[in-house]
This record gives sequence, C-alpha cells and structure tokens, in this order.
Amino acid sequence: MCPSLVDTPILDRLNPGLPPTRLAAAARALMQATHPWPYPPDRLAQDILHRLSRNTAVIIAPARARAVDRLARHAPRLADTLNRHLSARALRNTTTGRPTLPGQRATPAPQPPARHRAER
Repeated sequence: MCPSLVDTPILDRLNPGLPPTRLAAAARALMQATHPWPYPPDRLAQDILHRLSRNTAVIIAPARARAVDRLARHAPRLADTLNRHLSARALRNTTTGRPTLPGQRATPAPQPPARHRAER
C-alpha cells in the first residue's frame, strides 16, 4: 500500500510531546500547498478494498499518485527535479507566510546578488 498524503487529524498534531517546530506547526498548510485536493481516508479505504478485490500486488492511491509513480519510473531525473522544485517552493511559501496553491504565483523570494564570472 502506497498512499499519497491522506487528510487525517495527525496533520494538526505532529510530534506530540516534543517541542514545537515551525515545520510541524505548518504541516497542514504545507500539505495543502503541495496537495490542494486532500485524499479523504474513507476514499482511500474504498480504493484499497477495490484494488484488493482485483488482487492488485502494489496499491498506489489516488490516481495522481500513480501518475507520479509512473513518471518516477520512466523519467526519474525529471521527477526528482520537479519534486525538489515544488517541495522547496511549497516549503518556502508556507514557512514565510505566503502560501500558494498550484497555478498561483507566489511572491518571489529575494534572490542573492549576481556574482561576476571572475568571482566564481
């Protein structure tokens, strides 16, 4: 079973009993920035039961997670590049208070000054 992010209450209380971190506090916002259509647990259960009835060896759910899996298998470098770019963007926007959804433009983060070729 390989589920994508599932919308459960655990997102609201990551690491109980441990000191709070910025990432744990922003877990739900980060999930919504990277997965704007959360996967409900009851839908996941239905998908699992359906695929088990078809004797599926590896269950990847939902369909968008299967698409990402296929991309990672057939074009791993592209999948890795996209994953790093989208994860960094979501993390940056979530921790700086500028959450965005896919398709929305975020306020650009300040860029370091360009260095001349001789400085490299």
